[in-house]
Amino acid sequence: MKITIKMKNVKKTRRHPATTNLHMIKNRQETDTCPTRECCVELWGDEETFCHIRDLTKFELIYKQDEFIYKTNDPVTSLYVIQSGAIKLEKEVEGGDNHISGFYFTGDLVGLESLGHKQYHYNAIALNETWVCEIRLQKLATLGKSALTIQQRINTLLSRKLCEIDEHLYSTRHLHIEQRLLDFLNVLCTKNIDHAGDSPDRFVLPMAKADIANYLGMRPESLSRAFRQLQSRGIIKDRLKRKTIVINKQKLLSGVMKKSA
Repeated sequence: MKITIKMKNVKKTRRHPATTNLHMIKNRQETDTCPTRECCVELWGDEETFCHIRDLTKFELIYKQDEFIYKTNDPVTSLYVIQSGAIKLEKEVEGGDNHISGFYFTGDLVGLESLGHKQYHYNAIALNETWVCEIRLQKLATLGKSALTIQQRINTLLSRKLCEIDEHLYSTRHLHIEQRLLDFLNVLCTKNIDHAGDSPDRFVLPMAKADIANYLGMRPESLSRAFRQLQSRGIIKDRLKRKTIVINKQKLLSGVMKKSA
């Protein structure tokens, strides 16, 4: 079964470094050579489920920075797996402000928050050049018994996401500002986020600091103070001009452990 490919009609630009080894998947067999294949197999739990999922993939799309993957009130038709890049979910709240509910990276599944509803509840926006694979929900029924296994996996992923949301709500309500930032950076270290150079301790923030402050429930000036405090403790080096964060993982873990002690 062939996977239909669709590319947006956009002007050619210099490709994001994370996509230099990627290519558009033209058929089912080509998924075997996709550089992010391991992330997808891990996402779906095993090889067999992954093979069923790729039969549901209708499009592979490229989105430019700040483009919408879907918008609030669009009909819920698909889930999206990030092949490369990063996405934020945000929602307009009372007063016209936007609230960011989460960030997603390579290997993450986007759209879970709206399953069971007719319309998406958030805007999904690319933070940089982002490659996604689109999984059409209406195709699930065509898989017969295999659909049940996939649905169970989706339920597991949704349960994990709810736990993450609960932990985030606890953090924003009860933890000191510096500790919130520590926890956030610790989570980033576990994600498939673009590294700066070959060092796993250096990575490029795909989101603006204003977005981080919004997500963590703090003012931008409070976030700046928290970054300075972590720098003074040697946990991070904040290279503002390059938007690069250098993490001392040992000190970061030590700071996170103090919270739970």
